[in-house]
Amino acid sequence: MLSTIVASSLAALAAASFPPSPRPALVPVALPVPTPSVPATRLWMAGATLPGLCAPCTLAPAMPGLCSAPREDTCSKVAAIAMHASHTEAAADFLVQIAARISSGSSFWKAYKDSEEAYLDAIREAGKVFDARLHVCKLVGEAAYDPDLDPKDFSSTVDHPYFPLKPGRTLVYRKKTNEGVEVIRVTTKSETIDIDGIECRIIRDVVKLDGDLIEDTFDWYAQDKCGNVWYLGEIAKNYEDGRLHDLDGSWTSGEDQAKPGILMPAKPSVGLAYRQEYYLGVAEDLARVVRTDAKVTTQYGTFENCIETEDWTPLEPGSFERKFYARGIGFVYGKSSSGDTVELVRIRE
Repeated sequence: MLSTIVASSLAALAAASFPPSPRPALVPVALPVPTPSVPATRLWMAGATLPGLCAPCTLAPAMPGLCSAPREDTCSKVAAIAMHASHTEAAADFLVQIAARISSGSSFWKAYKDSEEAYLDAIREAGKVFDARLHVCKLVGEAAYDPDLDPKDFSSTVDHPYFPLKPGRTLVYRKKTNEGVEVIRVTTKSETIDIDGIECRIIRDVVKLDGDLIEDTFDWYAQDKCGNVWYLGEIAKNYEDGRLHDLDGSWTSGEDQAKPGILMPAKPSVGLAYRQEYYLGVAEDLARVVRTDAKVTTQYGTFENCIETEDWTPLEPGSFERKFYARGIGFVYGKSSSGDTVELVRIRE
């Protein structure tokens, strides 16, 4: 078990680095790990080190007499393996934090206790993300996700009725958050970019919070011959105190196993669920069509017969956003589960 590995490492560290103590020796006992919320038979394919699973089984074919053969549940397999990876990362961080505290003068046992809660929090969060990914599998199916896109079938001209990208147009939004008021400017550029062989339209998304720049992102879209609008990646520059802080959330289709997704299907229908992007652990946004005849009022105006979607990511379990798309404009209004709202306030041609 992963927790046994952690404890064993700590035992070795304690034995090698600390003199005899009246405290009992640290032995490789299992740290508390939340029990998976689905039967072990659904998850055995994730490997022998996941707690509570069929230990003799591995990613190899079933061993006769030990476990039954797995179903072809690719999506669930990925969710289980990703949870295992999160456990491993949490264990590594746990050990590093203990070492860092000891190097700063802390005793071994104090370093252990001070680091333990963060480790357990990471394990709990991994379980929540795992459950959320399994829910995704139920919605989009168990098949492997590997869209095979032919560049000849795509165009950088995006004229979907509910997601038109008109070069030179800027949509300005106002977003109310707990941190303050954001002003978001989304501009369709005249330039295009080649992403994985597909010519994409460039969209620049600039976000300011109470006047301070917090994000400057370039997104890439293309439309296939059937009318679906595909999302092929982004460069997300995140700022703090006026300085570039990180590029978290950035991904590019075709690089490091990142896959494109659909931002707006050609024919949205109620109940349709689809991946908008797929870069495991980084970008896993999805959407589901809720209505095709929604009505919404914004500062810019009232819109009828809108496409309403529910957007979410398993990386943030429990959070979601309802989005409304108006014909001829695109996104006009959104409300998140946290209460944040964003609305279109003006259009600049």
